[in-house]
Formats: sequence, structure tokens, C-alpha cells
Amino acid sequence: MIALLLAALLAGCTGFDFKDAAEGGTPEDPAIAPGTLRIDMRPASDALELLPQSFLLAPGTYEDVQVAHELSASSTIFGTFNAESMQGLGAAAASASGPLDAVIRAGRAGLLQGGAANTDEEGSVSFTVPGNQAYSVEIIPNDASRSPMIVLGNATVDGDLDLSQTVEAGAPVYGRVTDAAGVRLADTELRLRRTDLDVSSATFTTDKNGWFIARVEPGYEYALATVGDGDAVGGPIASVEQVFTVEGADGAEVNLDVGERDSFVLSARAVDAGGDPIPNPHVRATSTSLETGSLVLEFEAQSDGKITLELLPGTWTIEVWPSTEQAELTPWVATFTVTVSDDVDDSDDIGDITLNPPTRLSGTVTRPNGEGAEGVSVTAREVGFGGYSFNTTTDADGNYTLDVPRSPLRVQAIPAIAASGAYTNQAFDLTEADSTEAFDIPLVTGALLSGVATLNGEPVPFALVEIYDHAEELLLARTLTDADGAYTVRIDLPESEADLEGAEDSGDDTGDDTGGDTGGDTGP
Repeated sequence: MIALLLAALLAGCTGFDFKDAAEGGTPEDPAIAPGTLRIDMRPASDALELLPQSFLLAPGTYEDVQVAHELSASSTIFGTFNAESMQGLGAAAASASGPLDAVIRAGRAGLLQGGAANTDEEGSVSFTVPGNQAYSVEIIPNDASRSPMIVLGNATVDGDLDLSQTVEAGAPVYGRVTDAAGVRLADTELRLRRTDLDVSSATFTTDKNGWFIARVEPGYEYALATVGDGDAVGGPIASVEQVFTVEGADGAEVNLDVGERDSFVLSARAVDAGGDPIPNPHVRATSTSLETGSLVLEFEAQSDGKITLELLPGTWTIEVWPSTEQAELTPWVATFTVTVSDDVDDSDDIGDITLNPPTRLSGTVTRPNGEGAEGVSVTAREVGFGGYSFNTTTDADGNYTLDVPRSPLRVQAIPAIAASGAYTNQAFDLTEADSTEAFDIPLVTGALLSGVATLNGEPVPFALVEIYDHAEELLLARTLTDADGAYTVRIDLPESEADLEGAEDSGDDTGDDTGGDTGGDTGP
């Protein structure tokens, strides 16, 4: 029953993840201390209409105790938003008022709590979030040329919250976008970002003469940037950013120069070890040093494996990896320095690039007592490239075999029975691997972690619980609460700041020290 429920929840669970849905600073967003655990809870779909919620446990607060997770009932954020918008500048400016077309977002950084919705034709919006906590609320107009983005900061949601308001026109930011030759660039996408919160506006474009206008809230520092475009007419456009401050209603003039656009065309064909073309390979070209700005090009190449890249002068890292149908093939990586001048050809075909066959990774997963562990799920996830995963299960003797690309991998062994040990994570770099590689995986005993999920003191049964090393974003355990809302798992405890400092004092090399003190238990 538990296994079936877990599978169903994994297949159908949904939740607003503010990390993916918005770039924004939110309340209670301190540096993440090493050793901090994040407990993500996704209640069963029919469980009291509860929404997914996260809890943070600071180092030293979760050992040898049953952790209490008091979930919050859902509250509604709603409102009607109007805009006092402005178009044009100076004497030609025209004002108008009416419903605001915008995305309204509420979230807490790094946690599941949050929600978002677009206003309707009347400027109204309504969505639910877990209540009894503070959110950062962002109002992001879909037309940045008429209304500014607004961040409301700590908006405490204790019961339903009415955010109805009128968004003022703000101050204008205007200017033109040109290249190194002085050509004004039409239909070029731009974006504004408030630097203190890393909140971005909707994109907007230059007109046919390369001019743009957008609206901002005065009193803050902003960054204006072109959105990199590798397919622009006349040559690629790099992403170029300029930081400025708007103090008053007069706004600011900001002009952007995207630099040289003379480009170099690089051609190739992706093939396997037998010389057969690889259909629809994925390509990513990342600039590491351009004369001006930066640019990332990412696309799926042709069905015959042919790749064409239009590159600006500078140094590039180019990655090619297969589609999911041939995921085990090894990605290809190379660095190129591109020079464009009258004395150098502006194109080159480097011929076939080979995505080599996989390596066979094998070994034995053992219990803490040294015996082979049967039924352990072994998953190898590619680090970077396509992030593909490869999975198998150990046999009766604890042996496993996987065909994987010769690239950096993160391997996780998950015992079928919790008593066999904790989730065990290892990192393997198979970049220089032979055709076969052997790695044994000893399961970590781990430490017991117990918790109970409640709502108003009543148990929340059969909620999906995922436990992460918050600093490393590493899954440590997955389980369900029982009928009493309780769970117990074994986890490989992440190193705390005290562990790292102790290792440094003893001279051990423990790796990078990331983050600071969270200051205790942070949750809804």
C-alpha cells in the first residue's frame, strides 16, 4: 500500500517551486549553513486541501528528537490591480488608466511555498498559498513599457490577503541599442533587473529605429541587458548589461552598445564511433570571453547530425551530447578561439566529431556488515550536459551494471529496506574512463531521523516526504508519513559548519565551506 501510494504521488505530485518560477529575493533568505536539512512535504491530493510546503532544520536541531512539522492551511491571495500607465516621453507622453495585465507571484526563496497567476481582463487575480507566513510578492507587468515591476517585500499571509492596488506609472528608462558600427538595432529584446532583489521584468523590444522605453519604480539600482540572440538578422547579438540608478520621476537615459557583430561560422557533424550520423544532437556553445558581453547558444541540431554555429569573436566552450534515444553515448567538449578579420576566412568545417561509446560501470553494493545488498536501486546521473539518468537494481549478491557516458556522474544507491542503510551518494568522474570501470558502493549506516506532520495538531497521513541536504540540493531520503502522520528514515547526515571547522583544525581536506548560520529552524 505504501509503495503504491508513493509511486502515485511521485507520478502526480505538483507544487509551485519558487526557485524555478521566479528570480526573486524572498523573506528569510539567509546564507545556507552546511548541514541544514530541507524537508519537502507534499500532502496527498485529498488531504485537507493542503499545499506542498518546506521546512528548514538547522544543524544540531534534528538529531535524537522527533521533529514536529506543523503544516499551514491554505490561504488565498487575491486582488484587483489597476495601472496609471504612461506612454512616450516629455510633451509627447500620454497617460492612461485601466486594468493591469501582469503576473502576480508570491514565494519564499528555496522553499515550495508559493503561487502565481496572471490577472484577468479586469485586472483581478486569485491563487492559494500556505498561510501563516511571510512572502515576497512581485507584480510583473507584461508590458514593461507602460508600467513598472513592483516588489512588495514581506507580505504576511495570515488568512486571506487582499492586495488590490493601483500601480503608478513610475519613471521612464529610455535609450537606444547599437552595435560597434553605430547601427541601431531594431526588434532587439531587452530586460530590466532590480539588482538588490534580482527580480526581472518581462522582456520588451526596441522599435524600428533601435529606441526603447520602459518604466521602473524610482529609488533603486537596476541593470538593463540585451537578451542574447544567436539568430538575429545581421549577426549574433551578445548579452550586454549596464547598471544604473533611478532617483526621481525624470528617469534615466541608458544606451547599450552590443559591440562587434561580425561572426564566424563553424560547421561539424556529430557521429558515433562507427561513423554513422547521430540524429538531432543537442548543442550548447558558451562564450568564456567575448570582446563585449556574453552569449549562450543552445539548440537541437539536424536529423543528419549536422551542426552550424555562428560565433562572435572570442573564446567558446562547445558541448555536444546525444538525444535521449542514445543517452549513454559520451558527450563531446572542445574549446575554440574565434578570430574575425579581413585576413582570416569567416567559416570553417571541422568535419566529424565523435560521441564515443559508453563505459560499463559495475560493482557491488554492500550493507554496513559487508554483505551484498539485494534490491538496491542504483541511479547514475550525468553532471551537466543533458543531465541524463541511468538506473538499475542490484541482484541477489548486490551486484549492479550500468552503461553510462564517460563524463562526471553522481551515483546514488537507495536501499529497498531502510534497515539496510541510508541513501548513499558518490561522485565519479569517468571522463578518462576505459571501456569498463568497477566501483563498489558501501551503503552508509546513517542516522535515524523521525518526524511527524500535523495540521492544527491532527496528523497528516500519507504525505510524500523528501529530505534534502539544502546547501548541496542533494536528496537524502524519500518516504511517506504513516496513518499517524509520522515517518522515520535513515539519512547520511550532511557535514555541518562545526564539522568542517573541526576538519580544518585537524588538517583534513573537506572541500569548500559554503554559507553561513541559518539561525535555527525555519519553516512555515
